[in-house]
Amino acid sequence: MNRKKLRQIVSWYLACVLNRMEWQHTTAMGLLILWATLIGTIDWPLRAETRQMTLRLAQHMALKPTRPRSATQPSAPRDLTHEFTASLPEFEKYSEQLRELSLLADKSSVVITRIDYRYEQIPALPIKKLILRMDIRGDEAQQRRFLQTTLNAIPNLSVARLAFAKSTDGATKVEQKLDVNLYYQLRTKASA
Repeated sequence: MNRKKLRQIVSWYLACVLNRMEWQHTTAMGLLILWATLIGTIDWPLRAETRQMTLRLAQHMALKPTRPRSATQPSAPRDLTHEFTASLPEFEKYSEQLRELSLLADKSSVVITRIDYRYEQIPALPIKKLILRMDIRGDEAQQRRFLQTTLNAIPNLSVARLAFAKSTDGATKVEQKLDVNLYYQLRTKASA
């Protein structure tokens, strides 16, 4: 059979198949051809590249010397409360920090109109908490600056409550109620 006759037979069968196909068959054939094209252009090169990368990584890991694991595992978890307590200043520093708080208020141009304080011992820990309740006057920007500089300057300070009250007479001054806690470590008494 020569090529010309083979070509005619193939084209005749193809024409016969195309004449019998409806639009659903054409759509399905198109989707199959699209799927085969995508596999051929994307999936096979990607699979080959992934295999090459895996081989390179396997060779690299084989060349890397392995370190023996240490025989001693940490027996107990770190005591974070001890570390936290050690990071706090000693209780004797509270007067210096109160002076610093007053200086920060002056630098921020706010006025501390009232301050109440009390001490609390934290149960089961060598930590004493100084609770301050303050009323502060100044405009919003000054009070925001005071709060920000205070939090940055005194690391053992935490804000427990913050409330604002604007005056109704139209003045720009704002009354701020601020509750803060200062934490200090207590010295353990040396046993004789």
